[in-house]
Amino acid sequence: MDVVRCSRSLLQRPSIENLPDCLLSEILMLLPQKSIIQCKCVSQRWCSLISSPSFAYFVNNRFHASTILERPSTLLFSYNNHGNKNKMVVVTSEEPKFKSLASSIHQYYNTNSFVSDDIAQASCHDLLLCYKNVFVADDDVGSRSMTVYYVLNPITRQSVALPPLCRSRKFKVDIFSSDTGKWSESVVSCPRGFQLANYAYAGVPYHGLLFWWSSNGHLVGFDPYTSKCCRVIDKPVELALKHGIQRLGVCNGALRICQIVEENNRKLLVWELKDYDTEGKWSLEHKVNFNDIVSGYPRLNRIPSVLAYYLYDRDIVYVMLPPRVFSLNMRRKRVEIVCDFPRNCTFYNGFNVFNFVFPCWPTHIPSYPESLIEREGCLITLRLATLDIRQ
Repeated sequence: MDVVRCSRSLLQRPSIENLPDCLLSEILMLLPQKSIIQCKCVSQRWCSLISSPSFAYFVNNRFHASTILERPSTLLFSYNNHGNKNKMVVVTSEEPKFKSLASSIHQYYNTNSFVSDDIAQASCHDLLLCYKNVFVADDDVGSRSMTVYYVLNPITRQSVALPPLCRSRKFKVDIFSSDTGKWSESVVSCPRGFQLANYAYAGVPYHGLLFWWSSNGHLVGFDPYTSKCCRVIDKPVELALKHGIQRLGVCNGALRICQIVEENNRKLLVWELKDYDTEGKWSLEHKVNFNDIVSGYPRLNRIPSVLAYYLYDRDIVYVMLPPRVFSLNMRRKRVEIVCDFPRNCTFYNGFNVFNFVFPCWPTHIPSYPESLIEREGCLITLRLATLDIRQ
């Protein structure tokens, strides 16, 4: 009779730690996104695996069928209440994931007192751009103000401070590359001329370009990868320059601009850009007479401000008549109350409103080591601001 000795390793219970990365990734993919992020705390290996760009690529490819037009989204509103700390308010979604998003941003603000009053300046999908003004020593004038920017992902509660920029009176474009971790400066020439309004909205990302409205009557598309002005699109023929535009944005995957005309009957005009890949022509999609709506909604007897387009419904825009935000269905001429703001809050029409899209997987924010950056005689120490993701 032969005696077979079993090694101790064979008698041990199988462990998930013995699984290869590819199989472990498949298992983690079955969990909700929030649970996956929390799994970073299990071990160093799990944290490295989940944080790796390859895992994000794997997740996005797996759910490639879920395009951005199918992902949950909401609007974030920033306002100041009598000089108190800003609050970010989720107003267009009742989903728990977005309710917790507001508390994450509040926690970020309360934990990081360096953030300025206007916590967010721009957004792109699930990332927010924040900034602060700091005073640094200067040999000539004693001290001077400097703007420092931060990129925040409220889903992962991570943020990173970008190297500081010194002010300049020259017309230039400063681009921060997450690949190099550095700023680059470019002087951009626009063949048609370019003039920003005194209070310009943030650039709108679309098809790899950043678009701004030029007050002399056209859209300008800037390519941040080549530092060139790559696209100039004329205004719609019907758009009157003297009235300006209310909002440049993206709706249902297309660029849109709108204008409120106050002559005779007050009207809201909305144009959509067609044939972007060829000539790019504007089509008047909506022409809404406010007098047709006021009878049922007396509050609209004043001129509202257009805050944003609903990302997925071409008929809906968000408008504001302080202290209330409404959704306006332009086709059905139906108005619904979205939220109220405190009457004593400070809200800058349209400048404090940002789209936020809940992605298949959070956008990765690269880590930059603590660095000393010397510019124009100023020595500034930058530290990363990262919140605890275990909560």
